[in-house]
Amino acid sequence: LGLVVACGPITHSQRQPNFGFHFEYGACLKDSFDTRSSIFTHAMGPSEPSNTISLAISDEQMEAIYQKIVAIGFFNYPDSFVSTPLDTFKGYVRPAVTYYLQVQNGDTVKAVSWTDNIWPAAKKSDNLRQLFQMIVAILEEHPEINQLPTPSGGGCIPSPTDTPQPAPTPTHTPTPALTLPPARTLTSTTPPITTLPALPQAIGSNICPDTQPSILMPGRLGRVSNESSDSIRVRVEAGFQAEQVGLLPPGEYFDVIDGPKCVDSVAWFQVNAENGLQGWMAEGSPDEYWVQPIVSDARNVNGPTIALQGLIFSLPDEIGNIVRIADIPYDPKTKTPPYSLARLAEYPLQNGDPVIYVYSVEEYLYYRSNRRNDLEQVRNSINSLMKTPQKNISLISLTDSLVIGDTYLVQAGSFASGLGYHAIAILSPSDGSRAPKPYYVFFGFSSDMKYFVFAKLDVQLAFGQLAQATANDFKPGVHLLDQIFGLSIAPNNLSQGGGEITACPGAPEIKLKPGGWARVSGNPPLPSRIRSQPGSSGEVIGQVQPGENVLVVDGPRCANGYTWWYVRSPDGLEGWAAEGDAAGYWLVRTTVTPTPIPLTLSIRARIDGLSRLIIQENTVHWFHVSAAAPGRWIPAPTFINEVAWNPDWPDVPDSQNRDCGCSSSSYQGIPSIARYPPIILEIIQARGKVAIVQQPSQSNDYTLIVEFDDFTPPDTYGDEWYEIKLKATGG
Repeated sequence: LGLVVACGPITHSQRQPNFGFHFEYGACLKDSFDTRSSIFTHAMGPSEPSNTISLAISDEQMEAIYQKIVAIGFFNYPDSFVSTPLDTFKGYVRPAVTYYLQVQNGDTVKAVSWTDNIWPAAKKSDNLRQLFQMIVAILEEHPEINQLPTPSGGGCIPSPTDTPQPAPTPTHTPTPALTLPPARTLTSTTPPITTLPALPQAIGSNICPDTQPSILMPGRLGRVSNESSDSIRVRVEAGFQAEQVGLLPPGEYFDVIDGPKCVDSVAWFQVNAENGLQGWMAEGSPDEYWVQPIVSDARNVNGPTIALQGLIFSLPDEIGNIVRIADIPYDPKTKTPPYSLARLAEYPLQNGDPVIYVYSVEEYLYYRSNRRNDLEQVRNSINSLMKTPQKNISLISLTDSLVIGDTYLVQAGSFASGLGYHAIAILSPSDGSRAPKPYYVFFGFSSDMKYFVFAKLDVQLAFGQLAQATANDFKPGVHLLDQIFGLSIAPNNLSQGGGEITACPGAPEIKLKPGGWARVSGNPPLPSRIRSQPGSSGEVIGQVQPGENVLVVDGPRCANGYTWWYVRSPDGLEGWAAEGDAAGYWLVRTTVTPTPIPLTLSIRARIDGLSRLIIQENTVHWFHVSAAAPGRWIPAPTFINEVAWNPDWPDVPDSQNRDCGCSSSSYQGIPSIARYPPIILEIIQARGKVAIVQQPSQSNDYTLIVEFDDFTPPDTYGDEWYEIKLKATGG
């Protein structure tokens, strides 16, 4: 029928002994690396010579790069690739990162250059970006790169290959009427949303009657099966009676343009092959596939940062550092859509297969069109929880092999890539091979609705009964696992169980409230321990003596049978304290207002370009405008009252988040200085300008904004340390 015997060309399924590459990357100055010479070249600007160092990457890393090259069909890309905007095109990334990769494998040499300047762009751009960012991440794992000197001469000069753009203005004039920036802006892959948009329209279905479900999908790559020596006929139209235009030999790669068309009890696809042949081909017969999916081999990677299909996850130290990454193709037997997974190899509990799954929404709807309502229910649940917290919702199992039972502690919020929710759920395999047990589960959609994340991580109940448990009663803790996804619970989701807390399980009725004062009880005459986090497992960082007063800053939180409050003593000690137990109260309300506590906040960070520090209540986060984000030119934490904080960033368009117009993760636990305006700024160290551009007030929800401007003076290069102190004067 559709097959003939033919000899095929050399395929790229095997890595050859001479495999190597030359790689260049950068938005302005271009660094480069060559595997054949093992030389890394670090550009220093037009007025200085480049720095070169010897650098070698492991064979395991070379194999991972090769597998990614094969998986995205790199050899099928044009030499000069140009991104294709989607219908949802938003704008251009400025300045754009330019990449150049030349690969040799056997007798094949392929080079691709690309400027990543369009957002959002088609799937091929996403695939290419993932490959290049993988290489950059592997290179920047080497400490010798981070020890290279910072370029000091000249400014950021756009590459000749960049899309023309206006020249940068060396100074910045603050906007007179400044408002709180959104969490994400145009050039970020996670634009500002508080509600998930509609699911994308399906591009079709992989089902044709009287034949097998299709493996191929429009917009993706395919390959002729090399499990036999048979070639596939390509025809001008779908159907065995159509004119034949050529043959695709075993192992040949092709782009899938359209399909499937159901003709002659076979699924037909329009293809554009690596050898230049175009037309329609049959995917197989009713009982045999003539094509193969293209996937990369499973691989081990080291955290703490891992990437799945371009989404970034960060592993806390307690969760471990080694992750097994795999890209799983569509399974026509189980009808499971393709997905990427990360198996946490060092997870503290190993009885439940701790896994993070990332699916393409478009692929999921194509391969499982009958499950659209399930995805819609998850989306609606997230949107509903973002507006009105609920005590419980019905979770949907997106895999046929998993049964979800009772759920607890369902809370929604924003995460590093979009919106989602966590829950404690009772899970069991559908085949009954394992008894039901509690898991931390996470569902989330990226803000562009291109991907959704599902994770199941087993937990143990460490205290109390499951029906009354709080987020702090599990091991590993719920808040610890939230850090993997960068999940920040929405303010209206912070109360546990939905609605105002009147009592924590096992604790007496709540008497305190944030903003009020409490006195350490003298009955019994014991000091109140102050801990680093709510719960008995929190580290004791100090104590307050009987009769002394504390300001109640935040809370309540329920943990270990106690009600916990974040308090601050007159001498500046801050942390979590228990209100009491069933026998009595350890903290009691007082109507005597003590001498006001002097509220100060010191900030020290490396600044490049223009960034704003947003302070509200007891939280702080960065909003970055232009050049490299704080601490991302030369890697360095932000110090808040001398405590090192390494904020998470979306890492777009690059790891420095250049000109991203994006927000970092939040840091919690600072003194609530914005509640007591006006705020006085003391500049201790600054190369450029620092100014308070918004004083907190009731009209802006007591939001303080401090702007750091390293563009002034002009002609500066790189970043520099800035240090300031903020002091509340309103008492």
